Amino acid sequence: YYNRAVVHLAKGLKPKAMADFRKAASLGNDEAKRYLGMAPKKPKASTAVPRSSRVGWTMDLSHVTIPVTAASGKIHGEAFRVEMAKVENNILTLRQGKDFFPDRAVTIFMFLKKGEALEGRTFNISSDHGFGAPHIHMKWRDGGKKAPETKIFMKEYTMRLQFKEKENGALPGNIFLALPDDSKSFVAGTFLAQLK
Repeated sequence: YYNRAVVHLAKGLKPKAMADFRKAASLGNDEAKRYLGMAPKKPKASTAVPRSSRVGWTMDLSHVTIPVTAASGKIHGEAFRVEMAKVENNILTLRQGKDFFPDRAVTIFMFLKKGEALEGRTFNISSDHGFGAPHIHMKWRDGGKKAPETKIFMKEYTMRLQFKEKENGALPGNIFLALPDDSKSFVAGTFLAQLK
């Protein structure tokens, strides 16, 4: 209910979002309670580094708080908003655009072993990670081109990717991804991936 509320809120469907926030709060979800003002905010330690609610490009995961809004950011210097998310064969695709080819997209290849699942799994990848990290494909279309260009990243990027438990045939999660391209592409926020 909480994740669906976040998606409704991102789509501008506030009445549906509020109904789901209330249901999630009644079931004990602390984040929903905080959103509705029913619970005190989490205390911050006095030694903590101040964190901004606005997330931008950074290679330092220790100062990243993933926002509870729909995933967005910048891809190849252009604004990026996730309009569709899917997981197929342990590959996550976050894309914008309704054509066959996306206007902008990020595809993450997880390379799980046989029998491993994405549910409940967290990936914390620092910029100095070694062999075996997920591969990232960034896609974008420039100047009305029909097919997108693609850049592949196998190292030097930073990512926190968290998957929750399945709900209604979809896999909710949240992401922070910063890529080492000249445009400082990044994606941060929540998503609800359809399972294919």
